[in-house]
Amino acid sequence: MPATEKTWYNQSLLHTIFAVSSLLLLCATFLLFKADHDRPWKGYQRQFRSMEQRLAAMQQLEFDTAAFKERHDELIANLRWAQADALPEVGTPLEDAIGSFIKHINKQLNEDEDLRPPEADTEGLKQL
Repeated sequence: MPATEKTWYNQSLLHTIFAVSSLLLLCATFLLFKADHDRPWKGYQRQFRSMEQRLAAMQQLEFDTAAFKERHDELIANLRWAQADALPEVGTPLEDAIGSFIKHINKQLNEDEDLRPPEADTEGLKQL
């Protein structure tokens, strides 16, 4: 059966219906955006945001006092003093003492037969 150019519905009518419905949906979208933007609580939200900004500015000014700066400098000085008295650095007498103690123990183990651990029986392992 050969293909025909005839359609079931009138194409110009379908195009008109599509264009009108598209414009209606576009208008509805804009109306929904406007309704969402004009909600009553938005004014309260803007006012609260403004109050928060002013409060943050006041809190920042609170820390710009001379007493705060003096306390801050004191804490920084204490921190530097504490860091200066930190744990000993590498190569200190403590590490040297630990190293000499380990050498002494190893020397004693090599000299004294009673302190040396028994040799393992490797013959049984070779047979496996």
